[in-house]
Amino acid sequence: LDLFCIPKHYAADLERVYIPHGLILDRTERLAREIMK
Repeated sequence: LDLFCIPKHYAADLERVYIPHGLILDRTERLAREIMK
């Protein structure tokens, strides 16, 4: 959780953050496109 910007009032209630697989794929694809430019 240290890598995420989480409001203080949620910090005590959160143990983990789930990131959808599709979001990871989209970000990876966008990064690859920018590297190839």
